[in-house]
Amino acid sequence: MATLGRFGPITRFILYCLFLLWSILLLVLCIARLAYTDRRRNEPSLNGGAPFYDPSVVELLVCAFLGIVFSQLMIRYLWAKRTHPIFSKNWFEVCSLGTLWLLWLSGAGAASTVWPDLSWCIQYSPCVVLQVLMAWAWLGWITLSLLLFPTLWFVVPRRAWHEECIDTWGRGDLGNDMQRIRSLTRGNSVPPAVPPKLSEERGKSRGVNNDMA
Repeated sequence: MATLGRFGPITRFILYCLFLLWSILLLVLCIARLAYTDRRRNEPSLNGGAPFYDPSVVELLVCAFLGIVFSQLMIRYLWAKRTHPIFSKNWFEVCSLGTLWLLWLSGAGAASTVWPDLSWCIQYSPCVVLQVLMAWAWLGWITLSLLLFPTLWFVVPRRAWHEECIDTWGRGDLGNDMQRIRSLTRGNSVPPAVPPKLSEERGKSRGVNNDMA
C-alpha cells in the first residue's frame, strides 16, 4: 500500500495521458477511413466503387471523441487538483469509465468481427489504416481496463462514491513525482524531503556544534 500511495497518482495520470493519445490517433484514423469510403472510387471490388461508410468505424469515431473529452477533463482535475460538484467525484469517474469501457469494447469487437484478418491486403494503404485503427481501439480499451478496475477496487469497499476522485489512487504531488521520475531516468537520486521542524532542529544542532568548536 505504501508503494501504491507513492506511485499511484503518477501512474493514473500517465494512463489518462496514454488514453488521450490513443483517442486522438483513433479519431484521426476513423476520419481518414470515412473520408476514403465516403467518395466514389475506381475500385469495383469495394462496394462496386460506390460511396459507403462502415458502422463500426462511426462507432469508434464516437468512442474516440468521448475519450478525448473525458481524458482531458480528468487530466485537468488531476494535475491542478481542482474540485467540482460533479466532475471530480468518484461516482462520475467510475460511471464514465464503465460507459467508455463498454463502448470501446463494442466498437473494437465489431471492427474485429468485420475485418478478422487483413494480412492478405497488407500491401494496400486502406488495409494498413484499418489494422492500425483496430490496434489503437484495443489499446484504448486495455488502458480503460487499467483505469476502471483499480478505481473500482479503491471505491467500492469504502463506498466512497461521493468523495473526491483526486486522491483515490493515493495522495501525492504530480509535479514532485514527475521531477522524481526525470531524476531517476537521468541516474540521479532525489533526496527525501525533510520536514520543516526537523530541518530547524538540525540547523540549531549545527549552530551549537560550531559554538563548541
